[in-house]
Amino acid sequence: MSFFKLTSTDRHEIFVHQWQIDKPNKLLVIAHGMAEHGARYATLAKFLNNYGISVYAIDHRGHGKSTRDETDIGHFSKNENGWEKVVEDLNTVINHLQMLNPNIPLILFGHSMGSFISLGFSIRYGNKLKALILSGSNSSPILLYKLARFFTQIEIWRQGSEGKSSLLEFLSFGSFNKKFEPARTKFDWLSRDPQQVDIYINDPYCGFKISNKSWMDLLGGLIEISERPKLALIPAQLPIYIFGGDCDPVGGFGKGISLLSTELRASGIKNVKLKLYKEGRHEMVNEVNKQEVFTDVINWLNEQI
Repeated sequence: MSFFKLTSTDRHEIFVHQWQIDKPNKLLVIAHGMAEHGARYATLAKFLNNYGISVYAIDHRGHGKSTRDETDIGHFSKNENGWEKVVEDLNTVINHLQMLNPNIPLILFGHSMGSFISLGFSIRYGNKLKALILSGSNSSPILLYKLARFFTQIEIWRQGSEGKSSLLEFLSFGSFNKKFEPARTKFDWLSRDPQQVDIYINDPYCGFKISNKSWMDLLGGLIEISERPKLALIPAQLPIYIFGGDCDPVGGFGKGISLLSTELRASGIKNVKLKLYKEGRHEMVNEVNKQEVFTDVINWLNEQI
């Protein structure tokens, strides 16, 4: 693994992990989830390298090594348009890779929050992709997101935009471990593999709170990608693979992720495949059956490209 850095239009430094091979047949870009970072996808990347795929994983704003110091952690942007900025960062990386590799098909892989950012990207720039993969994703009623924004606005009034609300953290993640009680840790909902859970807990770049402003930005993005007219802007022929665990609380224990596939089909996307793994939790690429998950990903990609 190595890395490179790019500078965004607002002079933000974007950190990108890379697992490159000589003469790849495909490029795959990873957009990671909330409160984690791109280096966590090394095992998946090395697996894909074996099949001729060069892999790149961005560290989103406020995450991983795209932060300058502790004051940056958990902030998409301390000013305006945080959602647009994280989407445009992804566009900057993809433009760079396609400039260097103009004839190699590019796939976007988004996990959890990264799956939402990937949908936002696909609405704007889906014609740049040959395939889209969404992991640990979800779809919920727009009214729920609007209600969450109301509570977020209250917390902004109470704490300020840069505050990090325990209330918002509880409302978002507070119930995620209930199904797994008695739980060994508060992050048992991530994976059935205790070693992977411990790696997450001991990682200084994981498990932090995001700012009130970032919650507001993210919820605005969730509203956008939940509107069928917006989803209809994704190219109808773009192949989309959605996978997750049926015990993933982020995906509504299978219901939310299934609704996402339904919404995409209803918006005119012609090639949508959904795979739910029995007893799988949120991070299927770190689950006890991750090799099965990896194999399913490469088999689907080979069918499409």
